[in-house]
Amino acid sequence: MRPKTKKPITLPFAALATLATLPLFAGAQTIPLPDVLAAEQALSAGKPMTATIDLTRCKGDTNTTPAGQTRGGLTVNAYRIQPDHTLSFADTHFTVGRDGAPITQFLRYTITADGTARFASYIFAMPAYTLQSQVSYTCKLGDGVKLFVRF
Repeated sequence: MRPKTKKPITLPFAALATLATLPLFAGAQTIPLPDVLAAEQALSAGKPMTATIDLTRCKGDTNTTPAGQTRGGLTVNAYRIQPDHTLSFADTHFTVGRDGAPITQFLRYTITADGTARFASYIFAMPAYTLQSQVSYTCKLGDGVKLFVRF
């Protein structure tokens, strides 16, 4: 009796193309950005960027702003770069407050060319969008606010 021969496995072109890109993603590195100009170059080249914030390392913008106690992060999607190289980006998310009531939170980041980073948070009660709280902090890029890009 003659042994059966195995047929070679054939993959559709799309699958081959996907497999071919795996080494690119596997070798991708996330690196910190030292300044706004580096962030501007990365964003202008279409590179994915993330931002982290540690409010314990930032200063409230008013005497009544509570000391920061939280940390967080986001993926930078939409952004704006002004002629003076000020970088701005924001995030909005729908969630629930500590009391279980629905809220919407708007977060805004503005980073100037000298590395000053300003963070503002606005929380609105839903569904009427009634402002519940507003705070802002000033941080330093690289200390308090950090930017990362994937290459």
